[in-house]
Amino acid sequence: MMKQMITPSKTPRAITVIGYCLLAIVLSACTGGDGEQRRAQLEELERQNREYEDFTTDSLAKELVDYFDRHGTSNERMRAHYILGCVYRDLGEVPRAVDCYLNAISQADTTKADCNYRTMSSVYSQMAWLYHQQLLLSFGKEAYLQSSRYSLLAKDTLNAAYDLEMSAGTLMLMNKEDSAELNLKEAIKLYESCHNQQSLLQCSMTLMYLYVKANRLGEAKIIMDQFDSLSTLYDSSKELPTSKRQYNYYRGLYYENAGNIDSAEFFYRRVYRPNMTYTQQDPMYRGLLSIYTKRHQADSIAKYAQLYCMANDSSIALNDRQTTAQMAASYNYHLYQKEAIHNAEKSYRTTLSLITISALSIIIFLVVSYIIYKNKVISINS
Repeated sequence: MMKQMITPSKTPRAITVIGYCLLAIVLSACTGGDGEQRRAQLEELERQNREYEDFTTDSLAKELVDYFDRHGTSNERMRAHYILGCVYRDLGEVPRAVDCYLNAISQADTTKADCNYRTMSSVYSQMAWLYHQQLLLSFGKEAYLQSSRYSLLAKDTLNAAYDLEMSAGTLMLMNKEDSAELNLKEAIKLYESCHNQQSLLQCSMTLMYLYVKANRLGEAKIIMDQFDSLSTLYDSSKELPTSKRQYNYYRGLYYENAGNIDSAEFFYRRVYRPNMTYTQQDPMYRGLLSIYTKRHQADSIAKYAQLYCMANDSSIALNDRQTTAQMAASYNYHLYQKEAIHNAEKSYRTTLSLITISALSIIIFLVVSYIIYKNKVISINS
């Protein structure tokens, strides 16, 4: 009997072709076709942000968020949302900026060894600054502390110290001087560990102010003398730059509490700089009003009382408190809403993954069963 010739089955070849097609689809989905270009665009926006170039449009940043939400890693998604937040910061759209920063944080996977802690720190630091600008002090304080924490994880001691220092300033506005002192001392230790004497000296001046307020004048004098002898901020005329002249208020307060009224007045007047905001004018006029009250000079008392009242108007303060309360409630609600949405999306992705795995398992089972069946038929026929 002639042995029946076995014609090779076309099934394995067909499966191979299908496999190549599926692989091409998967690779296309993972790369999105223009991954390198998109990463280069993201890096360019990050460069502009680092170099303080103001963003004027959100179009490219929005495209990058859309792209990396579909094709990026957790770090890339975080970076894209962060940059979009920085764009809205420059455009003056604070709520949208905060929303983007919250989105950036939600993208991060802190359980992974390659988590970009440096960007996490930057996100929290930017959020803290915006919260502070809106007088959302408790939110700002927490954001600064988180930023400092992630800076330490990124081994960036200098920024960790800076954010601790900033958190102390927020705590002082909240009248929590004890906590502020602890944070300032910790920041000074960090500055010392990275041998940054000038930042340490500037941080110590804020600590000096707390000591003066607490009538710890001996400790305050030591800090003030160190600053005067070692700081490089002074020009040849022993004048501070305009951005640092608030330190003169600390000196004035020290001399007033020490009973040296003339020196106190001298330093209070040196707080002045052009284009001061009401908030910046407040301590200067408060100090001068206190000086002339102690001298019993009625005309000067009347003058500086009026100026102090303008800088510390009760209606402005009331409006600020109302705005703060409204925005705090809004952001608090937003945080809960964001968490709920994130959990819902996570649940959806998990369900979708299970369905996909189940479908693939069924397809693989059917293909394998078909191959086994065909092999059996071929074997019987042979």
